[in-house]
Amino acid sequence: MTTTTPSNYYKFWEPHSSSIDFCETNYLHFDTIVEFHNTWSSLLGIASLGLIGAIWNNPTGEKRTVLAYSILGLIGVGSTGLHLSLHWIFQASDELPMLYMNNCISFMVFEVRAPFGKPKYPWLPYLFALITIIHTVVYYRFRDRYVIFFFVYAGGVFTLLYQGYNLILGRDKHKRGHVAWYFASRSVVTFCLVAFPVWVLDMHYCNFILDIVDNNNTAMDGLLLPLLRGITPHVLWHFCAAFGTYCAIACVVTCRMEELKIPFQLEYFMGIVPITVRINNDHDNNPQKKQL
Repeated sequence: MTTTTPSNYYKFWEPHSSSIDFCETNYLHFDTIVEFHNTWSSLLGIASLGLIGAIWNNPTGEKRTVLAYSILGLIGVGSTGLHLSLHWIFQASDELPMLYMNNCISFMVFEVRAPFGKPKYPWLPYLFALITIIHTVVYYRFRDRYVIFFFVYAGGVFTLLYQGYNLILGRDKHKRGHVAWYFASRSVVTFCLVAFPVWVLDMHYCNFILDIVDNNNTAMDGLLLPLLRGITPHVLWHFCAAFGTYCAIACVVTCRMEELKIPFQLEYFMGIVPITVRINNDHDNNPQKKQL
């Protein structure tokens, strides 16, 4: 993949130290922001969903849910720094939490049927801590080889798809209500059927995309706001991948509520972002509601 840089801009962050340069004309709008559209969409499309989930979509009150949404927010912050600077330290701050996210959701699935306040597999946190350490060591050992990160991350995603299939369509599928199906379907559609194809298009046809975007910048000046010039499909990847991940976490949380037989309902934060809201009952007085 190759990108272009307007010759009239001082290249503030060069030399860039990240192992990949994403599909957007560098320094198109500001001399201190390498990829303007990929920067704001990371903050708005990824970090904000992590914040909403951690604060407003944790009906069980369990720390694992806060951790999962916090990692999603951390991905957004790291992605913001990466696209702003194309610096390797921010690339690590974006990509390592993506690996941690897969581990966290996988842990949540394994423990979804555990009694409230009592882990089903007490040794499981230590196992996932070890896996996380291994991921971190391997990542830094092969930091300059993006393909290794991609296959490790993709392996985690496929593992989650298998776990999700068993969670929704497995032996306990009779327990799954329409809210769990709602989150599961939106996670698969937005992440697998929209975000991933957009990422493939972005990675393999970047030159073609930039030719279209850059060659039409002048023609589109009268139709678009100036700050929308140079926008590429990578923005859609940010929004859809983040929403798909958000819904995957929410799906596991909803299944957890069903396993605990805690009443809940689907609502929308600010009329846009779906959240699972606990219906008040005797469980609200449970002193163990903050357990892992």
